[in-house]
Amino acid sequence: MAEAVTKVPAENRKAIRKAFPLISRIKDKQIRDGVVKAWYIAWRESSFDKLEDCPFALQAVPGDNLVKHINASTAGAYAMGKQLQREYDMKLDLDHIIAGGLLQNLDKLVMLEKKGEKIVLSPLGTRIVHGAYGGHIALLAGLPQDIVFIIMAHSPSVKAEPGTPEASLICHTENATVRALHAASGVPLSGGH
Repeated sequence: MAEAVTKVPAENRKAIRKAFPLISRIKDKQIRDGVVKAWYIAWRESSFDKLEDCPFALQAVPGDNLVKHINASTAGAYAMGKQLQREYDMKLDLDHIIAGGLLQNLDKLVMLEKKGEKIVLSPLGTRIVHGAYGGHIALLAGLPQDIVFIIMAHSPSVKAEPGTPEASLICHTENATVRALHAASGVPLSGGH
């Protein structure tokens, strides 16, 4: 079970920041550090040696992985947020969009596991809805409740409506990313993601 950490080892911090370059755009140091801590907490508990080894889903599109998926959908939500600010003078917390986007699928590191050459649901993955454990880890990492909510409400498998503009951007940009990848690859979309 996930445990809070006070310090992330330098080599892990470097690997996490390299995997998710948008971390550097988070202005609030506490949120930036919380994102790194959350990834470290989940990674410690996972069966994957490298973050890039974790697929996005059990039936992933060839060439896709968790890191690529998160970077693509978060960059899309961030770009849309900046455009909404320009066009509508919308008040958005871009730090929350980036952090929520980068952590939206954090729990997949522990909900999926490698068994030999196969990827299967872990015992945790069979018992808990996607998003819930990621929200728990984000709380352990000291992140604000609004970011936790983005993580917990982003997936269609959760029946909560994204109640903030930031959560809506993450939810719908991720959904668009999944659908576009599946349409482009010809791999049928199955169930939730």
